[in-house]
Amino acid sequence: MNMNRGVIVAIGNLGLVSAPVRDLVEEFGWCLDSAPDLDHLRNLASRSRVVAVMLDARALGMSWDHALESVRKIAPRALPIVCHRFSEDIEWPELVDAGAFHALPVPFDLSEVRQSLGYVSAASLQRHSEKPLSMLQVA
Repeated sequence: MNMNRGVIVAIGNLGLVSAPVRDLVEEFGWCLDSAPDLDHLRNLASRSRVVAVMLDARALGMSWDHALESVRKIAPRALPIVCHRFSEDIEWPELVDAGAFHALPVPFDLSEVRQSLGYVSAASLQRHSEKPLSMLQVA
């Protein structure tokens, strides 16, 4: 896998790695990979530039806080996207406090996935375009 090309990782039982979603991810210039557990995510993160992680804490058998903390430790520059079922009672402010970047309901709607990936793309561009100020500019 090309280390320079970003990877979106789906972790947990999301059923995300489908042809339409893979094509959508590729439109943004990334590739899509899946990780059934945190060990696989760790392996992917060691050999790829993980841009975002779409995670399903329930499928991992974890609380949202624990899952988000684990993902942030393994892939600290990746943007965590919480994937939840409509039946799950989630509190967005609590997810943000735990480190979530965005949330997507499962089953996925391609337009919602596109929107979320657009947010990831914009955030990635902003990270790369920010240039530190020189000492002369600060003075």
